[in-house]
Amino acid sequence: MTTLSHQTGHAGTLATIEQLTDFTDAWLRNRDLSANTRDAYRRDVLQYLAWCHSIGLTPVAARWTHINTYARHLETVPAHPKSPKPLAKRSIARKMSALSSWYAFLHKLDAVPANPVDAADKPKIDRDHTSTVSFTEAEAAAIVAAARTDKHIGPLCAAALAETMVALGARVTELCLTTVGDLGYQEGNHTLALRKMKGGKIRVRSLPPAARAAIETMLTARPGAAADEPLFRDRDGRPLDRHMVYRFVRRAARNAGIPAAARITPHSFRHAWAAAARRAGADLEDRQHALGHADPRTTQGYDRASRSLASDPAYLVAAAIAKAATG
Repeated sequence: MTTLSHQTGHAGTLATIEQLTDFTDAWLRNRDLSANTRDAYRRDVLQYLAWCHSIGLTPVAARWTHINTYARHLETVPAHPKSPKPLAKRSIARKMSALSSWYAFLHKLDAVPANPVDAADKPKIDRDHTSTVSFTEAEAAAIVAAARTDKHIGPLCAAALAETMVALGARVTELCLTTVGDLGYQEGNHTLALRKMKGGKIRVRSLPPAARAAIETMLTARPGAAADEPLFRDRDGRPLDRHMVYRFVRRAARNAGIPAAARITPHSFRHAWAAAARRAGADLEDRQHALGHADPRTTQGYDRASRSLASDPAYLVAAAIAKAATG
C-alpha cells in the first residue's frame, strides 16, 4: 500500500485507480453495511475515482481543496439521467460521508497522511425536512386492502408483505433477506428475525396477529417450504428484491387512492410506522430498537419530520375566520 502514496502524475493515476478499486472492495467487506448501502458506497467512490482520473488527480494526493472542488462538481450532476434536477444536498452529503470513511480507512493503512474530507466544506442539511412521503394509519389500512388484489407478485404474497411492512416498518433489504426459518416464537410472541445484510446482526421483532395470519396463509400455498427459502416470493417463485418491492408499493398506493401515490416508496412505510408508534405512545428507546437505528438521533429525526400536519395551526386560524365570517 506504500506504493500508492508515491504514485503521481496522470500515468500513475491510472494504476492507482485500478488498485484503489480493489481496495474499495476490501474496505466495504470490512464495514457492517446493508447490501444497498454497500452498493451505494461503491458507486460513490468509483464516481469519485472517475472524476480524479478526468482531471489527472492521484486520489491519494488529494487535499481538502480538491474535495471541495469535487463537491462543487457534484452540485452540477443531474440526479437522474432523464432528469435535469441536480443532486439533492442529502445525496451529496452521503457521497461525502462515503469518501470520508474511505479515506479514513486509507489513513489507518498509512496510505494517506490525513483524511482530506475532514477539512472540506460539508453540505448543510435541514435535519427537520425529508423528501420521503409518509401516510396515515387509515391510509396504511387502505394500502393493505389494495395489496390483496395485486396480480404481479400474487395476492397471498402481496397481502403478507403489505401487512408486514405496515406492522414492522422494516427496511426493504431486511424484508428481502428474510427466510422461512426467520419466523419464530419467543416469550409468548410470534416473531420475525431481521438482518440488514447476509450474515449481519439479527434484530428480532414481534409479529402482530394480522401480519402473522397473512404470512401463515401465504405459506399454506407453499407446503414443505424449507427453512432457508426466501419468505417473500412472487407468484413465479422468484425471491423479491428491492426493485420489485418498490414497484409493488407504488401499485398498492395507487390502487388505494393515496393522493401522493406517485411518491410513495418502501421507506415511506418506515416513516409512517415511526409516526404511528410515536402517536401511540411508544418511547424513544423502543422505537429506536424496532427501527434498527444505531443512534437515537436518527429516530428523533423521524419524529421531527413526521410532525402532524393535521395539527397545523392553519386549521385553527381558518376555523376562526370562518366562524367570524358567519357572525
